[in-house]
Amino acid sequence: MNMLEHALEYARLGWSVIPLRRRDKKPAIASWKEYQERRATEDEIRSWWEKWPEANIGIATGAVSGIVVLDVDGEDGRRSLEQVAGSDIPRTPHTNTGKGRHYLFRHPGGGEWRNFAGKKPGLDFRGDGGYIVAPPSIHPSGRRYEWVIPPEDAEPADPPVWLMELLTKKQDPEPTPPPKPKREYDPGAGAEVILNNCAFCQHCRDNAETLSEPEWYAMISNLARADGGRELIHELSRPYPGYSPAETDRKIEHALQDGEPHTCQYIQDNLGFTGCPVGGCGVKAPIGFVSSPLVLAKITVDAAIRELRREPKRETIYDDEVIGALAVLRQRDAAEYARLKGEIKDAAGRLVSIPDLERAVKQKQAQQQNIRVVQPGEEAPPIKADWLENKPFPFEIRKFGDWTISESGIAKVVFSDEGPQYIQVCSAPLFITKRLKRVDSGLDEARVELSWWRDNEWQRAIVDADVAFTSSKATILRKMDVPINSETSKYFVSYLQEFERNYIQHIPLVKTVSRMGWYGSKHFFPGLEGDYIVDNPDMAKQLSGFHEAGTLEDWVTFITPIRKYPIARFMLACSFAAPLMRLVNQRIFIFHVYGRSRGGKTASMVAALSVWGRPEDIMANFNTTKVGIEQLAGFYNDLPIGLDEQQVAARNQSFIESLVYMLSMGKGRTRGSKGGGIREYQQWKTIVLTTGEDPISTDSSTAGVKSRTLEVYGAPIPDELAAQRIHRGIVYHYGTAGVAFIRRLMDELFKDPKMVLTGYEQFLDVLQKKFPDNLSSHVSAVTIAMLADFYASQWIFGLDETTAFMETVKMGEEILGMLEKTSEADDALRAYDYIMSWSDANSAAFSDTIQNVWYGKMTDDWLYIFPVVFEKAMKDGGFNPKRILKDWAQTGVIKTEQRNGESKVRYKVREYVRMGHSEYAKSELKYFVAIKRSRFKDDLDD
Repeated sequence: MNMLEHALEYARLGWSVIPLRRRDKKPAIASWKEYQERRATEDEIRSWWEKWPEANIGIATGAVSGIVVLDVDGEDGRRSLEQVAGSDIPRTPHTNTGKGRHYLFRHPGGGEWRNFAGKKPGLDFRGDGGYIVAPPSIHPSGRRYEWVIPPEDAEPADPPVWLMELLTKKQDPEPTPPPKPKREYDPGAGAEVILNNCAFCQHCRDNAETLSEPEWYAMISNLARADGGRELIHELSRPYPGYSPAETDRKIEHALQDGEPHTCQYIQDNLGFTGCPVGGCGVKAPIGFVSSPLVLAKITVDAAIRELRREPKRETIYDDEVIGALAVLRQRDAAEYARLKGEIKDAAGRLVSIPDLERAVKQKQAQQQNIRVVQPGEEAPPIKADWLENKPFPFEIRKFGDWTISESGIAKVVFSDEGPQYIQVCSAPLFITKRLKRVDSGLDEARVELSWWRDNEWQRAIVDADVAFTSSKATILRKMDVPINSETSKYFVSYLQEFERNYIQHIPLVKTVSRMGWYGSKHFFPGLEGDYIVDNPDMAKQLSGFHEAGTLEDWVTFITPIRKYPIARFMLACSFAAPLMRLVNQRIFIFHVYGRSRGGKTASMVAALSVWGRPEDIMANFNTTKVGIEQLAGFYNDLPIGLDEQQVAARNQSFIESLVYMLSMGKGRTRGSKGGGIREYQQWKTIVLTTGEDPISTDSSTAGVKSRTLEVYGAPIPDELAAQRIHRGIVYHYGTAGVAFIRRLMDELFKDPKMVLTGYEQFLDVLQKKFPDNLSSHVSAVTIAMLADFYASQWIFGLDETTAFMETVKMGEEILGMLEKTSEADDALRAYDYIMSWSDANSAAFSDTIQNVWYGKMTDDWLYIFPVVFEKAMKDGGFNPKRILKDWAQTGVIKTEQRNGESKVRYKVREYVRMGHSEYAKSELKYFVAIKRSRFKDDLDD
């Protein structure tokens, strides 16, 4: 489950969700305070995480979300919580933040409940106007936020009495430190001395509006630390707490967490010291300040050193993130870098070679400075460090031709009589970073990936080449937040063309495919993609669902209990079986489960589809068009198709039956293209899983529908609680089993290429002998599912071969016992039963006495029906009369004639019938369909 999915889940709980920067606590949007008053829409949330897929998740606290949060920070917080609450902590959702806990409570109501910090050591409160970081966000140190009690397991409790008392209590005053022997403390005098003697403080005060990020951080951290390096401040300002460097970084980071105005006054209040000599000047953090890269770098390295001391491992320091943090420090804070190197040496001993470490850091630093930009008329300085993360090119781009690239965008040099001029083409640096070419069709469908720097991170989009290279179409890119317009689109297209020509050898050519499943014998999506990627813009939502979340072990844990139910297990087996269909050329079939609601039908389908990805994105329903389902089937190809809620189309039986035939054919309609010629048609080889409250077939459905559809009635998961657990568990775990299954399958096929075909034929031989009365198409369909269940039981669920075989056979036998027999699905037999019932219901119309309604005559052995009446009766029953007569003629159920030696067989015979009962009544020759009565039904069975 990715960050977007988690964010949407929180939004569905009624919480106000905002995006935070990747691995950070700061908002990714400038207008985040708007969402303290209203909750973001689903479209807004999706747009945020489409732009920043790895963004952390923030939840605005207070009335807007209906929750308040107690933040218990570190050991101090745990001691304070024990002191004020004891064991009186109600069961309520709470998270593990790495060093502490976030306890969520219901908003008390009755006005605003604002944030506070430090009323008790380590206890902070987030209420109206604040926000928290929510799981599974990643802390700057690399720790992941986790739920201890998730919201689906407990509603937020009402704030306990002790918390309400804490909310209404005034903040405890700071304890006065013991006096120092050197001099008495005079706040006014101290501040005056500092202002008069600290040029740096004066600089901060005098240049508040333009204060740089490092200067701001240095000012606050120096005042907060007040250590031996700041003897003057330490001497004169006793209220300063004297935090260690690590404590200072943590305190500043924590103080900034709630997003209040970051003035000196606010920071010092939250840091727990007073008397800042520049506090009254209103010095603020620079606009857009999140957390200094230096802060994050120091936190990262400090965490690694602590881990190294706890468990000495060389890879702890050589982690790419730690080396990257050291590279930032080496570039921007040489003294801190030297200090931390010394701590690493002390902690690691001989595990880490400092010269080797230095080389690794220099190499990382060089990588971080690889892309360079150029301002018009000057040499380009290195692009700043923020650009370097996930940079789109591994080489240096300064300028080319008449084009210059800088942080402010792309400019074209135009020469005139007045000298060179610069035309701003795009207000963000943008590059072509991939060329994409389809390999699964002969169509020329060129596409390109564009990467551009916007909102402090690289944005990426794949677009058709004619959009990128046609000025009249390029403005479409504005919808993707590419900063161009109709006036600059001509220059923009020219830039892209020249960029491609200059860097064609550096732009990777990526092979793409448009659908899932098999490509040859070595590639399968998902699981064995190789160097291919799937690119199908029409199926972007479905494609986004095919990824992994959670672990295979956890997935197995909550799926295993439902395998004791045969219907749910068979549906799961069908999901694993879909990729095997092409290997044995098995005919496509539909497995349909119907019955009362609340029987676990949807839960069983969700479990089956979770084999391959996120069911919410993969599953469809019957409330769509035939063309839509055709497109879906073509994209899924060798993966199972899930269609839920069949009853939404129940009134349109012809639509359902035509859908059955279309899906089972495995091929879409041939259609013409707009430009002439034939469009590429869809193909697939899969298993279709459907559910509903009604069967797919009816009594009048043809044998073709019945033979293609395996229909079972019942509750796949009769335990409602078990079904609910499936829905909850799937949210966090999916997509792992299918990948593991495919990879193991390929390993086994490498050893024995005929393994699947041999296993299929062995299972089929056993079933055909044991179930001779079942439709052969049903037997073969159950066989392929059994084979997949046999493999999955061993490869995924860890059963031994003997147990797997016994359980598989039991499942197959139970399912075959639920399916229609050959006699029940035979059109000729069902039509015979129908016409006999119809004739009994209309027996008066077969009397020898002429009636107002006369359908024919009836004897002990034969039923004679006028042909017109017969055709109407059969059509009313949903049968094709011409075809049924042919079937009956072959089994001798009707009389036939061949006249005058002709070879043609006639199904309507001539019989004399007496017209009336008087002595003058005459017999007349009439044409009838002559059908044997029911005591000859055994002829059909034979």
